[in-house]
Amino acid sequence: MAEVIGSTRVLMEHKDDICRLQECNLGNLIADAFFDYYVNLKMAQPPAWSDINGALVNAGGIRTSLPSFYFVAKGGDGFKFSNSVTVSDVAEEESLAIRAVCCA
Repeated sequence: MAEVIGSTRVLMEHKDDICRLQECNLGNLIADAFFDYYVNLKMAQPPAWSDINGALVNAGGIRTSLPSFYFVAKGGDGFKFSNSVTVSDVAEEESLAIRAVCCA
């Protein structure tokens, strides 16, 4: 049996590609999980608290919903593709431009 690593009481919807059109719970969960993983690596040098300060997700890689009261297990089925996670430096101007398009 797979080890349960989390659960949700809300629908992590992806109906009609909603995550490609607007901010969505499932996309936020995935971005938060990536962010949490890197923050907990504790590689930052003081006085910084983290080497990263945000996470973005390619919504095209999200291909399924998670129903309410779903238990998330290692090796779950939220991702159809084996996309990689990339850490990169983004200038303030680029960050603002991304936010203007993604979070409008």
